[in-house]
Amino acid sequence: MVAKHGAFVIGTDSTAVLERVIALEEVARLNYDALLLSHSVTPLGKKDAKLLHDFYESKYGQR
Repeated sequence: MVAKHGAFVIGTDSTAVLERVIALEEVARLNYDALLLSHSVTPLGKKDAKLLHDFYESKYGQR
């Protein structure tokens, strides 16, 4: 990392760089939104987390 700089994006040509910059900005926006929401969300309890996990595994066959 370079001091006092943001992320660097590299690619084989300007189109590839632009695609990666757009993806990076979208991920940054999603992260920011998640941080804003995280203050109003409480973590799932172990029982609820297990229930959802078991449902996911049975519904999508991820065993």
